Order: sequence, then C-alpha cells, then structure tokens
Amino acid sequence: MGALGWRASSWFSFEGQATFGPTTSDLLPGDAEQNFTYAGLDGRWNLRHADEHVVPFLLTGVGYGLNHCESLSPAKLERGAGNVGLGALWSLRGSQRTFLRMEVRDYFFRDRDVKEFSNHFVATLGLTLLWGGRERDQDLDRVRDWLDKCPNTPLGATVDKDGCPLDGDGDGVF
Repeated sequence: MGALGWRASSWFSFEGQATFGPTTSDLLPGDAEQNFTYAGLDGRWNLRHADEHVVPFLLTGVGYGLNHCESLSPAKLERGAGNVGLGALWSLRGSQRTFLRMEVRDYFFRDRDVKEFSNHFVATLGLTLLWGGRERDQDLDRVRDWLDKCPNTPLGATVDKDGCPLDGDGDGVF
C-alpha cells in the first residue's frame, strides 16, 4: 500500500492511496491465484490533535477496485468501491516528522455473482514522513509541545532536549 496526502487541518487530511494484495483463494479448486488492486481518495479523521505523540484515526474513502483471477469468468472484475478503516500514528523517537503508521481497512467490493458486498480486509504497517508545514511549538524554543517539559520558556533562551532553559553561567538563574 502507498499513500500521499495533504493535511487540511489538525483533525482532517485528504489522502490518495493505492493497494495491491496478491493472495491464493481457498474457495476455488486448485488454490487459484487471485490479486486485488484498489486506488482511491480517502479522508483521514484524526481523533486527537495531529501534533500529539500518538494519533488514532478513522478512514473513509471511495475508489476503484480490480479483482483478477484466471480461474474465474470473467478473469477481471472491475468496479467502484468504498472503504473504511481505523489506525494510529506513533511518533518515532521524539521525531517531529517521522511516524509509524498502523491501520486496518475494509474495502467494500462486490465479487462475482453475489448480491452482498465482500469484505477485503487489509492490515498495514509502515512509515509516514511529513514534509513542509510547521510543528506546534507555542514558546518557540524548537521543542515540540508534547515533548516540552518547560512549555513557557522565555523567548531566546537556550534550552536542553526537553525544552528547559540552560543555566549558562552556573549562577542558578536561567
């Protein structure tokens, strides 16, 4: 699976995504090879502010799916389909730009000769890299707010990795 997105606000992002899932069908004689491909546009609804250490989210989207299996007629089945999912982003080692992303998604794709939608579940684990934008840092000390142990550092103060002012001359006054 691959995705490219744009954060519209701290709680909502647009994402274009594509998924390819090769599998072996256990319902057909001879364990037939089957592939499921999907591309679509999603909305990612963050359940916490996007600058938090862990950001759980919901996904809703629409797209176009292709189910390919040479053992069936027709071999290619193509149609529009929706999807829903849930997941979470975990900030890696205090990074403000790199997250571990885990999600589970269900593609509502109607297979051959059935009246109900089939469930095509996909579980993924990957990296999310952020480009552009600004980090949330209310006191401008270059330490992200959720990592900042001293959130009201005076402007221009030299700080440690936790965002706390350093005592440069050792007199007990920062």
